[in-house]
Amino acid sequence: MMRAWVFLGLGAALSVLAGGAAARELNPLESLLIDTLQVFSVKSECTDTLIVDRKLTDAPCLKHVVSKGLGVAMVVGGAVVKFPQVYNLVRAGHSVGVSLTTQYLELFLYGTPVAYNLLQGNPFSTWGENVFLVFQVWIIMSLILHFNQRYLQLFLSVATYGAFFGAALTGRLPDWVLTTMQGLGIPLTVTSKCMTILAVVQGGETGALALITSFLNALGASARIFTTIQEVDDQMILAGWITAAGMNWVILLLFAVYPRSAEKSKKEQ
Repeated sequence: MMRAWVFLGLGAALSVLAGGAAARELNPLESLLIDTLQVFSVKSECTDTLIVDRKLTDAPCLKHVVSKGLGVAMVVGGAVVKFPQVYNLVRAGHSVGVSLTTQYLELFLYGTPVAYNLLQGNPFSTWGENVFLVFQVWIIMSLILHFNQRYLQLFLSVATYGAFFGAALTGRLPDWVLTTMQGLGIPLTVTSKCMTILAVVQGGETGALALITSFLNALGASARIFTTIQEVDDQMILAGWITAAGMNWVILLLFAVYPRSAEKSKKEQ
């Protein structure tokens, strides 16, 4: 009996030692990497799998980390993506090739996901760029109205948008209203992009439309398809991003068909 207890004790001791060996000490770089990934809301089980256990071929965790990385890049990129468009407008001093109706639609399209995703509790990294895009679209729209001296329209637009989305963000709108608004985003995306396409076709030039902004819009919408599949279980949001990606790539193709400026094209001829 005593011998059995001795063997059990030795087995337990060996188990503890083996466990201690398995839980190896992390080097400073690994610790920093884990802390950084956790800041960006990467799951702790994935940081353990990829860094502590060094299982770098774990597909679910790799997809999760890539999705988080793309999400953060989208939020950061969203903070500046439309500034080339703003620069082009200021430099040109006119809004040829840029549809005002499109800007109104984009205010709706970017503002609605902010309220909807907050309501659904989705990760900020999957929709955060919309916050910055709303402000940038306001700048573009203000410039268009300024060039056309339509200041009363600008004031009324700010007041109406602020009141409506203020109610949405503070939870004063019923849930079904926001869900309906999110669903309307798909046909409105198509309408918005078609307005831009029509403005270019009618003007015979891409005008003040920025190539960099158009490219980033197409690339960003494509990336959002991946992050939505990985992190958000919402088919309506996924369908919206698929639609947006398709329309943005069509707009990008316009730069290969139409000249940057009709006046510049004539000079070159």
